[in-house]
Amino acid sequence: MNTVALPLEIFLHIFLYLSIEDILALRQTCKDFQAMTQSRSVWSLLYQTYVLEQDIPTPQISNERPIESMAAHDLEGMTIRSLRLRNKWTSAFPLAARKTTIMSQPTTDGNHLPRVIGLHLLPGHGARWLISVHALHIGGQVVVFTVRNWDLLANPPIQTSCLTSHAFSGLAINAQAEQPFVLAVQRPHLEIYSMDAEGILELEKTFPDHRRRLLAFAGSTVVFTANNNGSLGIMNVDDPATEASLFNPANPQPDECHSVFVHADFLMALRGKTFEIYDLFIFRNADPELGEPQRTLEAVACHKWQWRLDSGCLVPQVSHSAARHNSLPPIYILARFGSWFPWPVNILHHIQLAPNPAYNNSLVVSQTNLPYIMPPAIIQTIASPIRLFSITHMVLGQYGSAVWIDTHTEDYYAPDCGQRLAGYCLKHVPDDSDIGASEIQQTTVASTMFDLNEQDTWVRLAIDEAEGRLVTGHSNGKITIYDYA
Repeated sequence: MNTVALPLEIFLHIFLYLSIEDILALRQTCKDFQAMTQSRSVWSLLYQTYVLEQDIPTPQISNERPIESMAAHDLEGMTIRSLRLRNKWTSAFPLAARKTTIMSQPTTDGNHLPRVIGLHLLPGHGARWLISVHALHIGGQVVVFTVRNWDLLANPPIQTSCLTSHAFSGLAINAQAEQPFVLAVQRPHLEIYSMDAEGILELEKTFPDHRRRLLAFAGSTVVFTANNNGSLGIMNVDDPATEASLFNPANPQPDECHSVFVHADFLMALRGKTFEIYDLFIFRNADPELGEPQRTLEAVACHKWQWRLDSGCLVPQVSHSAARHNSLPPIYILARFGSWFPWPVNILHHIQLAPNPAYNNSLVVSQTNLPYIMPPAIIQTIASPIRLFSITHMVLGQYGSAVWIDTHTEDYYAPDCGQRLAGYCLKHVPDDSDIGASEIQQTTVASTMFDLNEQDTWVRLAIDEAEGRLVTGHSNGKITIYDYA
């Protein structure tokens, strides 16, 4: 019997046992296999199986074009690009296809360089726009803060907008890319910006209040800490009268808040001592005509960390399975705990929050109706040595990529100098593993080393996994862009 005469459905099952390289090699054997491996049904299945179901990002894809309308060669190209980038991104020593440097301009006397204190790649724009924040120190004091928008599509990158101020207390990028507002800046008043097609930042709203430090921006909601006592607050920029404060009875003396996630129904706060969940029903359904005073929202759930959190970030993950079932995605936390000494530990912790299958989103969030299983579970620990008083920073992507700066460079430089730019792809633990009841811990080391720096100048990071872009900010104001796609 001629093997090629088998029905296409049989080959679709067979192809799932082959790698993409095997299928492309099979194409070269005969005209029948060439035609078969160029069919849309084959590449639709392969893209669904090897990319979407594995939660692997696709570079250079337009969100405006549905996958159902794509031809076979488009699906083939997307599948190959996605897997090629993922393999490079997670390899031991990935080689950047391009490495670009944006130099900082010194002061007129040539004696001072601004320091990078913030880096953000705008979501939803193909990693094209980079927001940088520089602080110029003279005589031990900050003289001026500068917020710039860079167009990374240009070669070399060009500056499209620049905001300067002598007062600055925070910047937050809108986590919802489809919203018209892209940026919130506190300098010293709260300012909300949109961006046109040329990358020009345009001021849309101003709220005269200098008592805040910005933490997060999602949709029309901003989250901030009060400068006087560190307590959390939340405000709707479309209706500032609905401002509310967040209070945790289990932690009446607020400490530093490292990261915040804002959902339509709830808010999560990653603090130094606690992890907190707040219900936002009252805040979302406020009636401005009632003229009610500022509201106080109490935490409905709280987990106290065994050790103080030195630094951390909290990011909901892209989950094809969750989207298909219209459920909440898993949430990852990347954290470095403190110690009894004035320096943090040499270990990073991957902590996971699994969606609660019993959660009913038609009811308010409460102790008996939590969206996620509590407490958060430590999945694994990652070795990340840092020297005394050295600078470290970490970022966490929506597809599980953890990237950080540490000082594990003894094999390359002297023991007292050098920085390492390392990474690890965090593994998802299925929801049915009951991680809320018991912690699953395993120790590992960084699987990827992106670069080394002998000068100890790296201070900030930004990543876009979907486009394979990694950005480092330096203490001398320089910005380095690594492109792996």
